[in-house]
Amino acid sequence: MSSSGKIAAAALGLALAATATSAQAVSATDRQILEDFFVLAHGEHWLRSDGWLDPETHPCDWFGVECRFRHEVDREVIASVHLPGNRLSGTLDTRIFEIVHSELDLSDNRLGGALERLPRSPSRVDLSGNRFTGPIPDEFAGRAGTISGAWLGGGTWYLDLSSNDFAGELPDDWRGTIWLSLAGNRLEGMPSSLFEQDLHPHSGRFLDLSDNLFSGTIPPDLMDTSFLPHNGPSRWGGGLNLCWNDFRVEDPELITWIGQRHVGGPDFLQCLEEERAPLGLAVSGSWYQPDRRGEGVVVHQLPDDQALLYWFTFDDQGNQRWLLGTGRRHEFGADWRALQQTRGRFGTGFSEDAEQPPHETRGGFRLDHLGDQTLMAERSYIDATSNVCISIYPPPLSCFGNAQSDRLSYERLTELAGTTCENGHDFAELSGAWFNPDRDGEGFLVEVLPDRRVVVYWFTYRPDDSGAQAWMIGVGSLGSPPGFAPFDPTVDLSLDLYQPRGARFGAEFDPADIELLDWGELVIEFDGPDSGWVEWNSHFDAFGSGGYAIERLTRPQLAECSKD
Repeated sequence: MSSSGKIAAAALGLALAATATSAQAVSATDRQILEDFFVLAHGEHWLRSDGWLDPETHPCDWFGVECRFRHEVDREVIASVHLPGNRLSGTLDTRIFEIVHSELDLSDNRLGGALERLPRSPSRVDLSGNRFTGPIPDEFAGRAGTISGAWLGGGTWYLDLSSNDFAGELPDDWRGTIWLSLAGNRLEGMPSSLFEQDLHPHSGRFLDLSDNLFSGTIPPDLMDTSFLPHNGPSRWGGGLNLCWNDFRVEDPELITWIGQRHVGGPDFLQCLEEERAPLGLAVSGSWYQPDRRGEGVVVHQLPDDQALLYWFTFDDQGNQRWLLGTGRRHEFGADWRALQQTRGRFGTGFSEDAEQPPHETRGGFRLDHLGDQTLMAERSYIDATSNVCISIYPPPLSCFGNAQSDRLSYERLTELAGTTCENGHDFAELSGAWFNPDRDGEGFLVEVLPDRRVVVYWFTYRPDDSGAQAWMIGVGSLGSPPGFAPFDPTVDLSLDLYQPRGARFGAEFDPADIELLDWGELVIEFDGPDSGWVEWNSHFDAFGSGGYAIERLTRPQLAECSKD
């Protein structure tokens, strides 16, 4: 299994997609289209294909397929197909648009070629993170849907085509849809049709055009539209993302208007004016904002253009929070569209509380490399402690509330040994995420530095029934002298752990509010590159002391260097 798949299955306990069982037959036409889709997408190479093409298995029991009974046709119909990150390749049989009624998620696969048309249904379509090429089809030309129509199965209102290789200009009268992302392609020109007329004046819109080749002056007509506000209920805490294009905004009133709606807040001009540098393996490590000491992110590059992110921060009340996820690397950075916040209990792992899910989408993150040891970070976090939990804006947020979004300049805190041929040594391979499968949902991030110091983050939970998260950090040194043969018989690491608390997320963050608790001691013994043992002794009785075996969960990508 790939690193990203293992993280989803082990660290988060996420399954790719549940299937539904039904005794009713879907139509012969629907079944044939699913079979043809499977063949064209090279189904024999999928990670999971349980039941597909088995004549004895009902299509509603095929992996990733969900069905729903429709009284008007007196049979089962295909409600959704969920196959994200399932190693689909080949080409897409677009007839699948015709038979899926609610949601089609084929994101983070290897589907490619030209997309001959765009969907009019289902209501939600996610084709992001594939390899589609060529121009954007013009099927949306002249078409405008409505939320009420889309929710009743009358059209696609959510469309994600980001992180593909679409190129060229949009058709002149192409209007898109209510929630649209074209980010991370090679589209160019001025997408005037997306700016000049509001398709859904009473609904609020989201439009992500970031990281393309668009250019030109944004027209003042944009102010006649109804994009979602900054720090509102959208994926990134705003209704517009224009970053990393050659757009110009000359009207001061328009600058203010966009700033009230742009992802990351009113300083959006930064990402229109900055130059970026290619992202290398050396980005792996810890990053932080010097004026916000006490919170930050850990980024580890993984194989297959994946990147792991752990975000250590706080909520609005000063409680510790950590979010994690795997995202996509691109030439100049990486993005994580949906970061998970988990619930659990120290010593147990994931919460078994049936009334609250063990993990929920609580935000997103994007990093762009500006060079000279600097990253630009776009952050979004939804603190749902006082909000009503529903699901409206995609990707599905477990709780609907105002997302706090900002843009920060991050500086390097640590650099992983082995990310260049000049900074490696024998113990560099110990870096990565480690866990115990019996305590699924908590674990350790280990960062081995070039000077043989080691930074360890312990991401876990409080030792009570609150389900709340906790995290500790410590720095130690490898006990073996230079030249010592690794794992002969073990590599020992001892360090003091500290637990920060008290700061508040977002604009209210003040490093002076942080209280650094002396938590206790941690010892890690590595008996090989993929296994070890941890022991702890906390100064707090509730955490106590103990020990257990750990194994590797992820391995950061290191530089390939000659031994000569």
